[in-house]
Amino acid sequence: MPTTATHESDTTDPTDRVEMFGAFDRRGKRVTVGDLDARRVWVAAGGRCTFCKEFLADDETTGQSVFTGQLAHIIGATTEKGSPRGASSMPLTQRALPHNLMLLCPGEHKVIDTFEHWSTYNEDELRALKEQHERDIHELTGLLRKPKSTVIRVSGDVRGQAVDFSKQAVIRALLEDQRFPDFSLHDDSRNCEVDLRSLDGEDDSDPTYWKAAALTLGKRLRPLSNHLKTKQVDHISVFALARIPILVQLGVLLDDVTNVTVHNRRRGTGDGWGWYSHGRSNNLQFRVTAVPGSGAPLVTVSISGPVDLDSLPGTLRNAPRYDIRAEGVSLSPTILRSSEDLQALIDTWREVLAAIEADHRNQPISLVLAVPAAAAVEIGRAHMAAAHAQLRVFDRIDGTYVLALETDS
Repeated sequence: MPTTATHESDTTDPTDRVEMFGAFDRRGKRVTVGDLDARRVWVAAGGRCTFCKEFLADDETTGQSVFTGQLAHIIGATTEKGSPRGASSMPLTQRALPHNLMLLCPGEHKVIDTFEHWSTYNEDELRALKEQHERDIHELTGLLRKPKSTVIRVSGDVRGQAVDFSKQAVIRALLEDQRFPDFSLHDDSRNCEVDLRSLDGEDDSDPTYWKAAALTLGKRLRPLSNHLKTKQVDHISVFALARIPILVQLGVLLDDVTNVTVHNRRRGTGDGWGWYSHGRSNNLQFRVTAVPGSGAPLVTVSISGPVDLDSLPGTLRNAPRYDIRAEGVSLSPTILRSSEDLQALIDTWREVLAAIEADHRNQPISLVLAVPAAAAVEIGRAHMAAAHAQLRVFDRIDGTYVLALETDS
């Protein structure tokens, strides 16, 4: 079986000893692997076993600095009977090159070369494992040159169903954006997490629930605000799933000045966080309909579904209304397919805010939203407390819309 080995030079002087990487076939016969090729395999693998990820540049038990890894052939070193996966048309001269070698610990090496496992660990499977491991190492070792991003995670119950998301899913989403998470600015990384699932009153939209949620958001984000003022944070990544009023409040706290990426939660897939496509979706448009009335203005946004105007409380029935509605495609929770679609919606919302500022200056703005989570956060971010009137965000409960949260004006 192939193994990594070190060899001494011809001199007996230990100070002249030259360390090299080599390989042996399953019978203990040396297989010629160029020193540069062997080093390429070790470096590409990050010095870790392709299977179990054990670090192979020292012995973990004794702490001794010794190379314990082995260079394993994907296609056997020879075509002889008993050579693991050796019955291949690959020329023998190519079998000791980096593309056919993978770094393994002794235990995993024995597994793949045991005859009973050849069909399980076939050429295609081993090559895929090697390529994935080396891609991961290349990505992870490049993190220091990627921009850092401070992560905010907000989790709450949505209609009694707890929403959870793993830290690994968040990291994968950041890597897709060529960023990596930075918690170093916080004494406790939990300051970046806002867990509202333990708060009482969510089911029946109790006023105490909304008040407690808003206070918790403010408390958890306060350290981040201080870091923003001192320019210690360059970018923020938001991963949030909670009731709509909470998400709007989160956006208001972050505002539109901060460099923020609000990540979308994919629905109906196992892919976690991210968008479904790139660029603007065909046919998707956002139309604004203005309905005259009296009093403070009301804005409805129908994206993931329609806002039921018949369920509006009496206090909003005669208000001047601005209805933002997606057109050209059916309303659904996945209607926003890309960040460009989301940006187009927020541009429309900003136009409505400008119209309200001109026609209903200093009057509170009531909001009734049927939008995806990322859109709710961005709607809050686009509202500027210094320039726009107070937001009054409604939530639907028992067939009607009730006031949940009021932002600071």
